[in-house]
Amino acid sequence: MSETKRIRAAVFAREKNRCACGCERWITPETGRLDHFFGRAKVPEAVSNCWALSIDCDTRKTLNQPTAASWLQRFAFHAGKHGYLAERELALAKLNVLQAKGLVRA
Repeated sequence: MSETKRIRAAVFAREKNRCACGCERWITPETGRLDHFFGRAKVPEAVSNCWALSIDCDTRKTLNQPTAASWLQRFAFHAGKHGYLAERELALAKLNVLQAKGLVRA
């Protein structure tokens, strides 16, 4: 089994086939998406920086809809809920950068 397939199986099992962004839509590995929150070029692929999203939510995240800040907040909550503290802190640090630039209300 490839590393990505192993990660996909672990992430979908962790999420109990529900979209992890908070909408709680029912998804399966076939109908949902494995999202690498920070991007594989920046952070190595791991269960801790991936979450399972519905196709609609994955598209909205990719387009930063409603905002990039809202997705950072959702992922920070998700990471904290699962005990991925380094990933939570990274998401919050990125959120703080947006706030410092005046792109997000504090």
